[in-house]
Amino acid sequence: MPHPSEASGPAPTAGDAHAAAGLVSVVIPCYNAADFVGHAIDSVLSQTYPAVEVVVVDDASTDGSREVVAAFGDRVTALHLPANRGTSHAQNRGAELARGEWLMFLGADDFIAPDTLEGLVEAAGRAPGSLAACGWEFLHEQAGGGWISRVPRRPFAPAGDPLAGWLAGSWAPPCAVLYPRRVFLSTGGFDEALRRNEDGDLAMRAFAGGAGLVPAARGRAFYRRHLDGNRALSTDDRSGAGLRSEARVLDKLVPLLEAQGRLDAYRPLIEARYGHVANHAFHVGNLAVARECLARGGQGAAEVVRSTTLAGRLLTAAVGLERKQRIVRALRRWGASLRGGGPRGG
Repeated sequence: MPHPSEASGPAPTAGDAHAAAGLVSVVIPCYNAADFVGHAIDSVLSQTYPAVEVVVVDDASTDGSREVVAAFGDRVTALHLPANRGTSHAQNRGAELARGEWLMFLGADDFIAPDTLEGLVEAAGRAPGSLAACGWEFLHEQAGGGWISRVPRRPFAPAGDPLAGWLAGSWAPPCAVLYPRRVFLSTGGFDEALRRNEDGDLAMRAFAGGAGLVPAARGRAFYRRHLDGNRALSTDDRSGAGLRSEARVLDKLVPLLEAQGRLDAYRPLIEARYGHVANHAFHVGNLAVARECLARGGQGAAEVVRSTTLAGRLLTAAVGLERKQRIVRALRRWGASLRGGGPRGG
C-alpha cells in the first residue's frame, strides 16, 4: 500500500506537453463515498471507448472508500491525500496525475452510461477547443429507499452562447462534460477557495476565455441528489461559505468580462444570478449573504427576489424587500410545522 500522500500508478503532471493522444482521463474525487465509488469506477471501466484511464483521489476518507478503490488494483490510479481539503483540491491533484488528452471530472456518487465517453470524444473532435457535453438526469433519493430519475427542470441546450446559457440555468454537471486538456490548463484549474459551484466556475471561465460547447449525440450522465443535503458529496447549499462561493463565482466573472469589453452583454444575466443567490440566502435565513448579493446585483437582482404574485408585490411595497422575505420564510416554517415536516430551507 502506498504512503497516504503518494499515488499508485503513473504520475505525469497536468503540465506535461506530451499528453497521450486520444486518451480520456476520468478524475474521481472521493470523500466518504464507499457506498457509491465502486459503481462510479465500474461505469468508467465499462465504457465502449477504448482508451480510458481512471484516476481516483481519495480526500482522506474515513469510511472504507480507500479499500473499495484498492480492490480495483492496477485498473485504477489512486491518490490518497493525508488531509481533507475539498473537492476542488482533489480534482486539481487528479488532473496533475492524469495522462489523457481529454479530462472528465466524475463525482464519486455519480455514474455514466457505457457510450458516454465515445459520444463526448466524437463531439469534441468536431469542434477543437470546445467542451463537449452529453444529456444527463438527476437521480433523486427516495425516503422509502431507491432512486428516481428526473430530467432537469430547465433542459440542457448547449447551442448558441454557452456562457449565457450557463448563467441562465442551462448547464450540465461535471459528469456530463468533457474538457480538452489544453482548455482545462488555460483556466488554471479549479478554484480551491470555493465550497460550491466550482464546476460552474471552471466552465464559465473556459467559455469567457473563448472555449465553445458542443453537444454529444450519444451518452448519458447520472447526477445524484441526496435526501440529506449534508450527505451530498459535491454540494454545500446552505452554509455561509457555500452561498458566498456562489457569489464569488459571479464576482470573478464580472472583471473578466469587463476587461474584454463584454460585460454589458451579460450584465442582465449576472444581475439575475445574484438575485437567485440572494433568494436562496433569504430562504435559508442567511441575511448577510442576501444583502451582499442584492447590493452587487442591483435592480436586476431585486427584480428576481420580488414575488411574481400580486400579494407578494403588495407585501414588498408595504414592508420592504427584506422584511417581506422574513415573513415568507416564517410562513414556510409555520406551514411545514403544521404538516409535521419541520422547517424547510427553500
